[in-house]
Amino acid sequence: MTLKKTALAALMVGAVVAAETVTPADADIVKIDAGYRVDQDASNGAFDGVVVSLGRQTDLHFAHPYSVPGKMTISALTDVWVGGSPVDWDKNTTTTREQVGGANVVTHVTKSGDATITRTFTIDGASTEVETVVEGNPGTWVKVSSTSWINNLVTGYTATYDQQKNSFHLTPVDPGHEVDVTFGQGTRTSAVAGSTQSIGETLSSDRNGVVGEFAGVQNGSWRESLDSTGRLETSVRFDVTTPQDAADSDGDGLPDIWEEEGFTLTDGTVMDLPRWGADPQRPDVFLQLNWMPSEFEARGCTSRERFEASASGALKFEECDGANKEFYRPNSDMLKDLEELFDQHGINLHIDAGALYASRIDLEDRHGGPNEDVLPYSKFAFSNDPNEYAGQLQQWREDLLGERGAVWNVGVLGDRISAHPRFIDSSGIGLKGESFFAAKGAGLDNAELNGTILHEFGHVLGLSHDGAETPERQAYKQLMETYPEGMQERNRIPEYRSAMNYLYQFSKLNLSEQPTTAGKYERTSNRFLYERCPEWVKKNENCFVGKSNIPADWDNLVFRSNYIGRAEGIVGLPDAEERVVREDMSVYELALAASESHNKEAGLTLNDEAGNSIVVGRDDNEINVRVQNKGFDAHTFTVTAHWGNGQEVSREIPLPGMPDKKNHIRDLALPLQNLDGVTGPNTPIELVVTNQSNERVFAETYEIPVADYTQAEAKKVLAELPAANADQDRKNHVEERLRPVAAPNASASQNSAAATKVTPRPKPAPAPVTETRGPVQEKPAEKGSSVSDGAIAGIVLAIAGAMAALFGWWYNNGGELKLPF
Repeated sequence: MTLKKTALAALMVGAVVAAETVTPADADIVKIDAGYRVDQDASNGAFDGVVVSLGRQTDLHFAHPYSVPGKMTISALTDVWVGGSPVDWDKNTTTTREQVGGANVVTHVTKSGDATITRTFTIDGASTEVETVVEGNPGTWVKVSSTSWINNLVTGYTATYDQQKNSFHLTPVDPGHEVDVTFGQGTRTSAVAGSTQSIGETLSSDRNGVVGEFAGVQNGSWRESLDSTGRLETSVRFDVTTPQDAADSDGDGLPDIWEEEGFTLTDGTVMDLPRWGADPQRPDVFLQLNWMPSEFEARGCTSRERFEASASGALKFEECDGANKEFYRPNSDMLKDLEELFDQHGINLHIDAGALYASRIDLEDRHGGPNEDVLPYSKFAFSNDPNEYAGQLQQWREDLLGERGAVWNVGVLGDRISAHPRFIDSSGIGLKGESFFAAKGAGLDNAELNGTILHEFGHVLGLSHDGAETPERQAYKQLMETYPEGMQERNRIPEYRSAMNYLYQFSKLNLSEQPTTAGKYERTSNRFLYERCPEWVKKNENCFVGKSNIPADWDNLVFRSNYIGRAEGIVGLPDAEERVVREDMSVYELALAASESHNKEAGLTLNDEAGNSIVVGRDDNEINVRVQNKGFDAHTFTVTAHWGNGQEVSREIPLPGMPDKKNHIRDLALPLQNLDGVTGPNTPIELVVTNQSNERVFAETYEIPVADYTQAEAKKVLAELPAANADQDRKNHVEERLRPVAAPNASASQNSAAATKVTPRPKPAPAPVTETRGPVQEKPAEKGSSVSDGAIAGIVLAIAGAMAALFGWWYNNGGELKLPF
C-alpha cells in the first residue's frame, strides 16, 4: 500500500500519539537572567526549556524525540492597552513561581497606572496556557491581544474552527505536530492566517473563527470597558499532539508509516521504503552518490570506434592522449564497508550508487552513478569564490534529488574543489543538512576517498571537526574568533578518535564511539589553546589543548533536516550562521597525519602530463605513472603493468617516506614493448603495486587510447596534417608520434633494441629526486696509454651495436640458435 504524503494527516486525524499530561517528577523551574526557565522530561512529548521572560514574547519550545519534526517552537505574544496606552512589561513587574498540581506556574504582576495586569503561564506536559487578567477602575477602556506563530514555518498549516470551544485545530501540510489554539470566551476577534499582515486585516471585522488559506499565525483579541467588577479575564491555550503520520519511533526523521507502507510523491514517484529495507524501529539513512565523468570519458575517448585515418582522427587521438584518465566513481567494496560500519552502530545505511552498487534497491529505482547533465566534467567543481559554495551544494541537492530529498541525502564525487589557494588541495567540503563534495581528483586513493565520504557525510549529519554541536563548542568558537585561520575552531584533538578529526580522516574509518575528555587548559585560562601535537602524532602540526568534553559521534548524528520527512521549518535546525564546513588541511597534510598507519602502502595515478597512449608500430610506447609512498618510512615498491594477450612488465621504485614532501612521489615510465592483442581505439591496462612483502597495495585498470594506423594510413594523416585546423603544438605532437609509423626504417635500430628484455631504469620525475651518493672520483688515464677515452667508448658502442643486432636476429627467428657443437 502507498499513501500520498498530502493525504496522511487526513487519514490519520483520529490516531494520535498521546503526550503525557502529568508533569514528570524531574520537572523544574530555574531562575535565569532573562526570567525563569521551565524544564520538563520531553521523552513523551512536552514543552521543555521554555524561558518565561518579562517581555511581551515567550518562546514555547516543544520537543518529541520520537516524531518526524522533533522540535517545534511557538512564539506567544501578549499586548495590553489600558486607557489607550500600551503597558510596558519591563517596568514595575514582579515574578513568582510555583508548582500547582504537578503543573509549572510562572506569574508576572505588572503595575501600570491605576491598573494591575497579571500574566500567568501554566506549563503542564504538552499543554501551555497563558492567562491575562486586567484589574482597574470600572469604565476604563482595555484591549488585550494574544498573537502566536509557529517559528520557521515553510510549508504551512491548515486549520478548522470549533465555534463552541473558540478553538482552532492546526494541521501541518507535511507530517508534523498538530496544535489546538484555544482562546478564552469573550473575544472580539479570533483568526488564523499565513502572516501577521493577514491577521491584521481581520482585526477590524469584529468576527470570530476567521480561517485563512494557511494558519501559521493565530490571534485573539478582547476590547471593552471594564464592568462594575473592574476585571477582565482572557486566556490562550496551546495543546500539542503528534499524529500517527508524524510518529518517528527511531528518530531518523522518516515517519513510521512511510517506513511501514511506503508512499508516493506528487509526481507519481513511488518511494518503496519497506522494499528498500527501511525499519521503523531502527534508524535508516539513505545516501545517493553521483559523480562526474572523467575527462577521458567526457571527451568521447571511450565511446569511439577506431581513430579515423585522417588529420582530424589523429588530432582526436592526440586529445585523448593528454586527457585526464582518472575516474571518480567509488569502489563497491568500500561502499559495503561504509554500510557495514553504520550497521555495527545500529543504523541502516542505504547507498544508491546507480548500476555500480545499491543493496536491495531495484535498478529502475536507482538514481546514483554518473550524471553528465548535472555534473559535467570539470577540473574544478566550484568557482574561485568561496561565498558561492553553499549555493552550489544546495543546488546539487535540488537538481539531483528534487522531491526525493524527503528520504535521500546526496554526495558528489569529482576532481578538485576549486583553484582557490585555500581549496585546491582540500579533500572535500560539506554543508550541514544539505550535501557534500569529495575531491577524488586531489589524489585520493579508495581508502582515503572512503574516509573523506564518511567525514563529509558526517558534516551533513551535523558533526563538526570537534564532534556534535554543544554549548561548550559554541563557547570555544566564540573565544577563538580572532585566532589565525585554521585555528578558529577546535580541531586536531589527539584524544578525539574520529574520522571527523583531521588527524584520523585517512586512518580511522569510524566515528567516535565513546565520549571524549581531552585537553589541559581551561577555556577561561587566557592561554593560546593550540600547541605542538604530541610526538606520537608524528606531525609538525598544532593540536588543540583546551579542556573539552565531546559526546560520542554515533549518539549525536542529526538525521532530520529541512528535507528529510518533509518537515520543513518545524525541525530544530542548526543556528543561522553559515553552515558550510571548510576544510583547513590539504590532502598531503591529512595523508601525512595518517602515514604511520600506512607503512608499506602506496598509491598510483596516471601521469597524463607525460602522455598515456599507444601508437602501434612505434617501439617506445610506455605507460607513465606517478607512484606515492603512503607510509611514514621509506620503502621500495614494484609496479607491474598487464596488457594485451598476457604481456606484463615490472619495475621497482624506491621512495622516501611521506615526511619527505618533495620526493615521496616519483614518476615512472613502464615500457610497453610487445603489442600483441592491442587494437584501437582503447585497450585496458591493469596497474598493480606490490610491496616488499609481496602484498598488493594498489590495483586498478585504465583505458588507454590506441592508434593502430598502417604505414599508408600514417602517411595519409601526415600529408593532411599541415592543413588541419588545430594548434601547431598539437600538430607537431601528432607528427612526432606518427613519423616512425610512416617511415619505419628510420627507427630500425630502435626496433632492434626494443626487442631486448633488458629492464631500463625508471624515468625520472619532473621534480628531481634527491639521492645521496658517495663522492665520484674521475680516474685519470694511465700513463703511456695511446688509446683515448673517446676511442674506447666508440669500440664499446660498436660491439654493443653488433650484439644488439645479433640478438634482434635471434629473437626474430624464434629465439633459437643452433650451434655446430
